[in-house]
Amino acid sequence: MSRDILLDTHTLLWVLQGSPQLQYAKPHIAQARAVYASMASWWEISIKATLGKLDVDPEKTWREAKLVGIHILPIEVVHCQKLLSLPMIHRDPFDRMLVAQALSEDLPLLTHDATVAQYSDKIILF
Repeated sequence: MSRDILLDTHTLLWVLQGSPQLQYAKPHIAQARAVYASMASWWEISIKATLGKLDVDPEKTWREAKLVGIHILPIEVVHCQKLLSLPMIHRDPFDRMLVAQALSEDLPLLTHDATVAQYSDKIILF
C-alpha cells in the first residue's frame, strides 16, 4: 500500500544530492504516493546555510525539491500543539517539529537519526 511520507532534513538533502547513504531509504521513497518536506526543514536549511554550517543554496534547494515533485508541509497550529506533548527525547527544535508533524498528520518520517526514531514506531529509521 503506497502512502505519503515525510522526509527528515538530512534525508531531503541526500535525495537532492543523490547520496549513496540513501540506499536503504530508496524503496520507501519509491513506494510513496507523495513525498513531503516540512517548512521546518526549509527553515533549518536557511539558518544553517546563513551561519555557514551547511554548504547549500537554500533557494536552489527549494527549486530542486519542487522540480522532483517534493511537496511542502506547512507548520500548522495542530503541529505546535503536538510539539508541547512530546517527551524531551531529542533537543533539536527542528527535529522535534518534524516528529510533531509526522505524528499529527499520520505520516511516516524517514530519518537516519536513531534518536528521532525513538519517538514512535511510525518513524522509519534507515
